[in-house]
Amino acid sequence: MLLVVPFVYEALVVRPRCRKPVVVAIRDEIEVNIKEVDEDTIPVAFKVGKDSYRWDGVKLWDFAYFTEARRPPLKVRAETVKENTLSPDAYKWSCSSSLAPFKNFWFSNSKTMARKHNLPTSIVGQSWLKDAAPLEEVVYRKFLDSNRLDIQNMAIEIASNYLICNGFLYHRVGEPRYEVITFGCGRNCSRAVFIVNGQNPNIADDCYFNAFQFDEAIKCMKLVSTLAPEKTNCGNKIQVLIPSAVQVKRNPRMNKDTE
Repeated sequence: MLLVVPFVYEALVVRPRCRKPVVVAIRDEIEVNIKEVDEDTIPVAFKVGKDSYRWDGVKLWDFAYFTEARRPPLKVRAETVKENTLSPDAYKWSCSSSLAPFKNFWFSNSKTMARKHNLPTSIVGQSWLKDAAPLEEVVYRKFLDSNRLDIQNMAIEIASNYLICNGFLYHRVGEPRYEVITFGCGRNCSRAVFIVNGQNPNIADDCYFNAFQFDEAIKCMKLVSTLAPEKTNCGNKIQVLIPSAVQVKRNPRMNKDTE
């Protein structure tokens, strides 16, 4: 699905009859593509409860749910994304979401003119689409620099993290795995097993077990919490439908056997 994405970038210019450069907000647009695929090309590789993880041979994908407080997660239709991209002012929230992945996405750009040229102020996070003018309407006598390419690359990167299948939006997800977490200390110490899609850098690598290692994760939990129930915190197990999709290395902590 081709989308014309409007965006704002920063330009460093020198105004007429001025000597010092200033940063101005410029409105522009770029065409990006969110890949559309058939269901057969991304078969289900994992199931966790009601969630299904589809695999394209390299990456995993799941529905890009829209979540809002006190409401159930909502599957996002591709047409909704297209409408919110073409008419961003119609989308009521100020930040991006799966309903509007490109809404004010440049706010999070760190490659600002202020940082690059050691300027005292930055307009990043303050440049609204409706307030920016196209370059041909900006009055200046010298164009020094801009972060236009950086913002364009951000838009392309955002699009690459989504897929469209059967009219619904999918996004990239991490491989499901078991995480054993310790709570408390001393006599109050306890453990629990969670299913997560990535690894926390603040938690040791040997606290993670791949999708085949449910028993090992439970055994690890039992080292501390002998009375804990032999199940994950959510009550689910990771069902592996495509064994080759398991890319997380086996944790040798509780079992020295290899696959």
